[in-house]
Amino acid sequence: MSQRMPSGVCIAGMHRTGTSMVARLLNLCGLWLGPPEDLVPPAPDNPEGFWENVHLVGVNDLVLAALGGAWDAPPPLPAGWARRPDLDELALAAAELVDRLAAAGPWAWKDPRSSLTLPFWQRVVPDLRVVVCIRNPVEVARSLRARDGMPLAEGLRLWEAYYARLLADTEPGRRLVTHYAAYFDHPRRELRRLLAFLGLTPPARTLCRALDAVGPRLRHQHAALQDVTAAGVGPGVTALYARLSAEAAYAEPALPRARRPSPLRDGQKTPVLASGQTG
Repeated sequence: MSQRMPSGVCIAGMHRTGTSMVARLLNLCGLWLGPPEDLVPPAPDNPEGFWENVHLVGVNDLVLAALGGAWDAPPPLPAGWARRPDLDELALAAAELVDRLAAAGPWAWKDPRSSLTLPFWQRVVPDLRVVVCIRNPVEVARSLRARDGMPLAEGLRLWEAYYARLLADTEPGRRLVTHYAAYFDHPRRELRRLLAFLGLTPPARTLCRALDAVGPRLRHQHAALQDVTAAGVGPGVTALYARLSAEAAYAEPALPRARRPSPLRDGQKTPVLASGQTG
């Protein structure tokens, strides 16, 4: 493996939680994501761009496949799995990709799959810092249903699985939890909080340009804290969301009753998830 292990930033979190938006903000504030030809192109479900490095996404897919899973089927992971000998070749390839990124200066990559494979990347980049993007789990489940036709209960199980892994695999001092809604409620304050964690001090003009990338057009689902309870989810999701929101220093406002969305439905009542169930 490469002798030089540069520090970097991993932007993680469940799919549909604003990881693309946060990656673009950090990119505009000075973090290198790779040359344009290495980035996943925009698509109808993400017309602003994914800001994912296709090569690192490919490594994540291969790691998950080697473990018998995929982004929507988190595999069971025994202790010490990231040091398995059959992952050595992938670790070497990942280190080469990291060295290429780091050669350009401060760097980051974004891929929600890293929420499941983070110990592998910590093997490659021991001093890795992690930005954990969160979003109301009801909004995420609705977004996955709209994009993939995923049942709402399955979207909630995935949400819980991703964040349970992230919290288990990161130390509080090496991660920052940031809430998607904060970039619409008080964007300048949240971006400054994120930049302070990463030690970035872009000029005021750069900060303004980055904030211009955030707007209501990016938000298509709206839910409130009480909708998590109304959705019929188990206490595991509710407690995990409360813990993450507290770490993000974000208190989700309640919607007035007249504006409150209907409870989650898939043509029938959403099954209650048992505490700790991740699917």
